[in-house]
Amino acid sequence: MKIRIVLSLLLFTGSSLFPHAVASESVIYPVDLRCEFLKNPLGIDRTQPRLSWKLQATSSARRGVMQAAFQIQVAGTQQDLAAGNAGVWDSGKVSSGQSNLVSYAGHGLESREKCWWKVRIWDQRDAPSAWSEPAVWTMGLRQPGDWNAKWIGLN
Repeated sequence: MKIRIVLSLLLFTGSSLFPHAVASESVIYPVDLRCEFLKNPLGIDRTQPRLSWKLQATSSARRGVMQAAFQIQVAGTQQDLAAGNAGVWDSGKVSSGQSNLVSYAGHGLESREKCWWKVRIWDQRDAPSAWSEPAVWTMGLRQPGDWNAKWIGLN
């Protein structure tokens, strides 16, 4: 009986004797999402836009906490992104500390295509963060046929 109580207390308090017994969230999380150095840009002309984010620590963060992996999800609508339907691209978990200029690696993007995206990270303890707030970018006109206009002037 006493052993069961002691084990229950150890599991409940998250003792270091059982590091995987209690799931914990990372004390750092991604903020300030950027695409090609811009916040929610319109008219991106790169075929593989580069994505960046900054890391922010919670008030309980300890020194030396760093990103060890990330996951980026991109969807065609904000609703799909919120539902976890990354129909445009899902990087999966990538073991990397990189948080600056990560190249989009999904399908070819079309002119005027709107891409909603979010990111989460894992710290060196393999604890995941919550997903970031969503961000968006819109593709510019990529093909010569996409450019069309009428002369403005007297008839």
